[in-house]
Parts: sequence; C-alpha cells; structure tokens
Amino acid sequence: VVQLYFWNSPKGSLLIRKIDSVTHAPLSDVQFFVTDSSGAVVGNGNGYFTTDSAGSILIENIAPGTTLVAKETIAKSGYLLDDTPQTAQIKAGQTVTLEFRNQPLGNLIIHKLSSKDKAPLEGVQFKITYSDGSFVDAEGGKQSSNGLYWTDKNGQIILSDLAGTVIVTEVQSIPGYTIDPNTQSQTVTINPDDTQHLYFYNALIGGVEIIKVNEADKTERIPNTTFEIRRVSDDALVDTVTTGKTGSVFATLEDGNYYAVETE
Repeated sequence: VVQLYFWNSPKGSLLIRKIDSVTHAPLSDVQFFVTDSSGAVVGNGNGYFTTDSAGSILIENIAPGTTLVAKETIAKSGYLLDDTPQTAQIKAGQTVTLEFRNQPLGNLIIHKLSSKDKAPLEGVQFKITYSDGSFVDAEGGKQSSNGLYWTDKNGQIILSDLAGTVIVTEVQSIPGYTIDPNTQSQTVTINPDDTQHLYFYNALIGGVEIIKVNEADKTERIPNTTFEIRRVSDDALVDTVTTGKTGSVFATLEDGNYYAVETE
C-alpha cells in the first residue's frame, strides 16, 4: 500500500482597525483602498472597503505570504485624513491586524465685540479662507459660495472640522461701528484637536439713528421711509437715507447740528 500525503496551508486574514487618536474610540465610515504588492486590487469592490460600526474591516481568504497594502482614502467627518499606507504580510491561519489612527480636526471661534463695552455685535460680515485662497466650508449650508459668514446674536462665528492656516477678514461692520484696519485681517493656524479664538473689536462712530413708527401704535415700525438729513448752519443736504425692514436707519455724521425731513 502506497500512501500519498497532500498538505494545505490554511488561508489568512487581514483586519483593519480605525480609531480616534485621542480617545481610541472606533471610527466607522472610513474608506480604505487595499491592493497586493503588485498593485492588484483585493476583493470584489474594486479594492475599496469601509469600516463598520466597530471601526473594523475584515478581509478573509488571503493566500499565505501575500503582502497587502492598505491606504485610507476618505476620512470620517471631523477627522484629519491619514493617507500614509501600511503593509502587512499574511500568515497561514492567522489574522494580521493593521491599526490606523485619525486626529480630530480643530475648531475656530471668532468673537466680534464693541471696543467701548465689549458687547457682542451681531450681523458683522467676515470672509474666511485658507492660506491658499480656497474658501472655508461649513456644514448645514451655513456658508455662501464666496466664503462669507455673519456673526450670531452672541457676536460669534463658530467653525468646526478645521486644520491648517486660516485667514479671517472683516468685510462689513454694522451701522454705528467702524472697522479697525489694524485688526481687520487676522491669520491663525489650527492644529488637530485644537480650538483657536480670534477677537475683533469695532469702535463706535458718531451719527444719528432715525426710527419710523406708527403714531397710533409706536411699537409698530415702518420700513421704506425716506429722509433727507440737512445741516442746520447752511441747510446743505448731507445724506438721503431710507429705513430698513426694522423701521430704522443709521447715518454716519461729523460733529455738528443737523435736522431730518421725511420726504417719502
């Protein structure tokens, strides 16, 4: 009796783990591209795999001795992409693990205050770009196509998921305040897992606020009313203004005596 023996090596597996570099929490929805050392894609999805809720990707049935190359292609929202590839040589009957870590992106808080009493100023317009001129995006449709933002009721603009050098420029103040040219544009570098603050101050300027109300109900304000502002000394026309949707309008004036006449 002649006996023949055939030996089979069990195939191996690759486990990719994706975690937060600070908390070590697993990160889902991170995309990887996996090939062998020759560049041939692995799996049936053109080489692309996405981490599950446990932050893992398990690729099975890989021949022993095969060298696999894994590279992150799409990071999870709020994290910095780490596209440095890692390699692993598969061993018979074993699961080889590759661990990738992502750093949380940073935050920027812009503060807009009155230089007189540090009161927050709402509605001040800023343009925010990266150092290469590209616009800083914000989720939820809060940014316009040209990178313009406005301060909220707390005098703030809060941006998350940032990293790199950012340039913040005050574009337009609110009525009654002037832009300080010395701090109009500020540059800040935001590192991963970092929160930076920028402060902008506006000085009050002289002028007059005209408020148009209903005589029968003075709580009701009237928009779209036009006034001429004239100088008392020579009756010269200084400005023509129209009340906005709040029924008010502010006009900047030099020192002196003036009167207003409703014309429309």
